[in-house]
Amino acid sequence: MPARAAPPASTQAEAQAEGSTESSKDFSWPAIVRGGDAFTLRMPMQWGLIAYRPRVRIELGWVHAFTRNHHLWLRASALLDRGRRHVLAPDLFAKSDACLGDCRGGTVAGASVGLGYRWMPVFDKKPWIAPVLHAGLAAGPWFHPTERVESTRNYTVHVGLETGAGLRLFLLENLAIGLDLDLQLDLLAHDDRRRPDLGLGLGVFPVVLEVRR
Repeated sequence: MPARAAPPASTQAEAQAEGSTESSKDFSWPAIVRGGDAFTLRMPMQWGLIAYRPRVRIELGWVHAFTRNHHLWLRASALLDRGRRHVLAPDLFAKSDACLGDCRGGTVAGASVGLGYRWMPVFDKKPWIAPVLHAGLAAGPWFHPTERVESTRNYTVHVGLETGAGLRLFLLENLAIGLDLDLQLDLLAHDDRRRPDLGLGLGVFPVVLEVRR
């Protein structure tokens, strides 16, 4: 049987180019993004720029769309942290303790709830990408460690304003991932002080998931 001649190099290159083009077309950004209410997840960290606050934050939220671009959000967050005394702030502990900063650490746990407004424009040509601006009120307590440390403080309650900005990328018409940055300005009331402290925090949420109903 006579052997078949190999196809020309140009034909092979064209076939490979067509195959790569078809594989690149397997994923495409959604042309339509579903509107309406949504469930959100944001995590995992925040820092106290002024005054201490728990560093781990895991937040679940619900977003109600009044109109296409204007939303109401409701959030509930778990606040967690663990560290030695110098991490959890030296003023929490008795100054007379000789092992200040060297003793075993403790766990901080608390919760926070918030209510606010979100603005999220929709671009007709690229509906799969959307910037986000939000602002609202938040409040809640966290409890300081009392076991294995001589803490002078049992709990702190924060009440304040949270503002922030972010970005959403819709992988599907009802599923988005994103990034948020928050600035938190609040009053911190402690059980061992009569006057509240002023707190300023920064929230960094590189893990954001939004599911539209």
